[in-house]
This record gives sequence, C-alpha cells and structure tokens, in this order.
Amino acid sequence: MKDILQMMAQIEDDVAQFYTKLHEMKALEKYDEIFKFMSIHSQHHSKTLHGIVDRYNDTPFNKSKYLAFVNKLKANLLNKLHDASDQDEISSLLEEAEGLLGYAYEQIAKYMKTRAEIMLDASQKIQKIAEEEYIHKSKVKEIGSKNA
Repeated sequence: MKDILQMMAQIEDDVAQFYTKLHEMKALEKYDEIFKFMSIHSQHHSKTLHGIVDRYNDTPFNKSKYLAFVNKLKANLLNKLHDASDQDEISSLLEEAEGLLGYAYEQIAKYMKTRAEIMLDASQKIQKIAEEEYIHKSKVKEIGSKNA
C-alpha cells in the first residue's frame, strides 16, 4: 500500500509543478489565476498524501515468530502433559496454553487493527482529495468563464 500512496503523492507533486510551469508561460497568462489556483491545491494534496505516507508503517508481520511460538507452546505442553500426575494439573496446563494462545491472537489482532485504522484514515483523506478535485473542476470552469 505504501507504494500506492507514494505514487499518488508523486502525481500531485508533478501536477503542481506542471501547473506552475503553465502559470509562468506568457502565452497562457490569461489563465494565470487558474494555474495558480491549481498549483496551490495540488501542493496541498501532495502535502496531505506525503503525511499519509509518513504515517503508514510498513512493518511486516512476523509470521515465523508466531509459528515458532505455537510450535514451542505445543512441545512444552506435550512434555508437561506427559509428566502430569492428575486431572487438575492437566487442566491447569491446558488453561495456561489456551491463555498464551489467546494472548498471541490479541497481538495479531492489534497489529491488524492498527493497519486497518491507518488505511481507513488514508482512504478517507484520499476520498476527500477526490471530492476536492471535483470542486476544482467547477472552480476552473468558473474562472475560465470570467476570462472568456
């Protein structure tokens, strides 16, 4: 996902530079207000997108850590169950193993929730940019009509 966000930020950087170049062209100075407006808004979008990129944490999920943990948990449980002397001890060992597995799942859920929150925030900000682009379209038409 980070690569998509970086691409979008780059697009807005490029569009802002493009409008700045158009703004500087003598032959198009009649449309100066439009180009200035669009350059400023593209820069704002770029800043928003770069902020999302900076917030996005690309920490990969460490599957091997959890698989090793479960394998160790099973091996330890099997050894302890083999040496267990009564039903209460067996129950206690199984309870402990389930608690540890539950904790591992909580950590996985936390990892996923954090990434989901970041992506939800990113999608909302990107949707806002999309809506602003439609507003810009109307603004360009309005400014263009004044210059016609």
